[in-house]
Amino acid sequence: MNTRKEQAEHTKQKILEATYSIVRDEGIHALSSLKIVEMAGISKGGFFHHFPQIEDLYLYMLDQLMQQFDEDLSPKKFKTVREFIRSSTNYIIEMLEASPENVTTLFYFLSQSGHKPEYKKRIEAMLGGMFARWANDISHFCSPKLSPAHKDHIIRILDMHFIGFSFHYLILGNKTLYRKVSDDFADMLTAFIDKEVL
Repeated sequence: MNTRKEQAEHTKQKILEATYSIVRDEGIHALSSLKIVEMAGISKGGFFHHFPQIEDLYLYMLDQLMQQFDEDLSPKKFKTVREFIRSSTNYIIEMLEASPENVTTLFYFLSQSGHKPEYKKRIEAMLGGMFARWANDISHFCSPKLSPAHKDHIIRILDMHFIGFSFHYLILGNKTLYRKVSDDFADMLTAFIDKEVL
């Protein structure tokens, strides 16, 4: 690695991999900065340089997951709402089956973040940025008459669907059922979008 920035990113990735490994093998409650440092093979100073609080690590994890979603699932990559929702459903199922610890760790952190207003604000800013990008990216699904407020509303409906879908799928793991539910949701959302422009 040639630059400090690349080295820092490499260290963060080692920390991230160690974190997910601990959660996968031992559960979320086994997670501690000391255990992460040992598994990642870095110094305590190296860990705390990048993540002064464990919540900073969780925010980094959330940011990485959102960036991956943006790259893989941007609505502008799909021709229809149904295609977007079906592809997103398949993506989430594959992710939850391959690495459920990615999502369970974030669910845990999000459930705890209400106790720290500074982290809540940072999460709101991250989500707000993603919602704004996706509201812009769904324009081709919608009539030009659809207002920015309506697009934002649609993105929040999608977000609620995917979060709920992820939570339920983690518990029940029924692919057939949840693919059908997502297809029905796509039909309802398409009807809602059509109704909003009349």
